[in-house]
Amino acid sequence: MNSKVASLCGLFTLFIYESSLAQEKPDLTMYQKRLIDKIELVTGLGLFLPNDHGYSEYIKNTSQGTETFETQKKVGYSIGLGLIRSVSKHFELRGRILFEGKGYVQTDVSIYTDVKMFVDDFSNNYVTYSILPTILLDRNKLNVFAGVFYSQLTKSTFVSTEYLNGQIQSSHLLTGVVASYESGIVGGFGYAIYTMFTLSKSLKTNRT
Repeated sequence: MNSKVASLCGLFTLFIYESSLAQEKPDLTMYQKRLIDKIELVTGLGLFLPNDHGYSEYIKNTSQGTETFETQKKVGYSIGLGLIRSVSKHFELRGRILFEGKGYVQTDVSIYTDVKMFVDDFSNNYVTYSILPTILLDRNKLNVFAGVFYSQLTKSTFVSTEYLNGQIQSSHLLTGVVASYESGIVGGFGYAIYTMFTLSKSLKTNRT
């Protein structure tokens, strides 16, 4: 069952390394001569939005209320690097690679003579590539972006736990790599904290 349709992710650019000297009005002609003029470190938390495509309602109706099925959200993470190409003062092209953790929890409860509950906890790791045209606002700290992404699943962990009348009966952990990927359109906003790195060399001559 495909349990994923969307996710919310708040990303923060921890710093941007800008390969030019700080000045009030940057020389944009200098930017245009460079393919990459900034590097960003990106991190944030994500909220996975699962969808069981009506399966929970189907279970409830067919079991006449003796069985319930629920899919719950889990908080994930994103961390990675981005390369930035400045096109103009308020427009950039960004290419990012993110390492992401996403997941969800499914709970199946049956109430007959005994109460049986099955809890399945899924945790998936992805490598995500994205290309994001970006508009810069608020002195270039706040940005709005929209673009395309491709995510490759690198590892999947599945923990299945069975309960009987509130007591654990069994628990199994399965870990592996599944040949799965997803692609689509991504959009949102971010906030950047800027810092500059300037390399200098001082030469001194000692005379005796």
